[in-house]
Amino acid sequence: MEKQGGDSGSEKLLACLPRFDGASGLSFLSSFDWWSLSARSALRFAPICLPCGLGLAFANIIVVWVYYFFEQQMKSLQAHPEQLIERLAFLALVLLIGVAAGLVLSLWALTKWLFNLTAYARCLVNASSLPGKDEFSQSRTYVADRRGYLAKLWLVASLYLLVPVLPLSVLISLKVVTGPEFMIQGKPIINLPDWVHVASIVGAGFLSTISAAYTLSTVVFSAVSQAPPWATATESLRQCCIHWRSVLVMTVSVVVLNVLISSPQVIFILTPLFAIIQSNLALNVGCQLWLGIMSLWLWPLSLAPFCELVRRGAC
Repeated sequence: MEKQGGDSGSEKLLACLPRFDGASGLSFLSSFDWWSLSARSALRFAPICLPCGLGLAFANIIVVWVYYFFEQQMKSLQAHPEQLIERLAFLALVLLIGVAAGLVLSLWALTKWLFNLTAYARCLVNASSLPGKDEFSQSRTYVADRRGYLAKLWLVASLYLLVPVLPLSVLISLKVVTGPEFMIQGKPIINLPDWVHVASIVGAGFLSTISAAYTLSTVVFSAVSQAPPWATATESLRQCCIHWRSVLVMTVSVVVLNVLISSPQVIFILTPLFAIIQSNLALNVGCQLWLGIMSLWLWPLSLAPFCELVRRGAC
């Protein structure tokens, strides 16, 4: 009888997993009032995200500087090949320190971001009106008590994310090694047709959208689910597949919003202007600072459509 009771309890938890509402549609995305309320809510939450937002911005600045330094040193090596060994050793040391510092800072900032966004998602799903400091504080306390649960959940989710992230990493690496910083005597190490470059950018955009869709969905599901971690991560993936049209529309909407406001330089990725932006260290640093500042508001706002669909589909 105890076993039956336990099975019944597990079935009840699994039956009440978060899910997207597939009936009412996405009419709220065309509502000015809904966007206005969501924007004001995200703005209220923005100060809480200041440390992790600036942390990620400075981590990106470190990577940008290392990239710029590497490019300049490669050009210098071509002009002074007699100093090849000494310069390569110094370059390797700088790269190692820079990449390690950027990675550590990025991991800290992203972990804090994940914690804050999960708390915000819980608050947004459960709020009946514009949430305030008390609601934010309660959600953050709740999420802090579930760190072990979230760690297990994101371990499973990370395995699912490997499917789009691995080929995405290959495409990004291909873009890097065919760039100007890897040229020898004015010629790239790997010479590929122009259509391959365009296809790789399109493919990277598609895979990035898939990754963003599942990540945003899982943040919201993890914030409110009482089911086991593996069940929540799997249900998030299942809901994304079942409601792929709605998920795609929401993801594209928030990605476009983020690009237009926080990363407008990405618009020029297929034009010569993008190479000019990349080669200008001061401009690149400014872009990363702008991204970090705007993410304080835009990233919580990006969760709003997913929270709304989960709130409407609550059991």
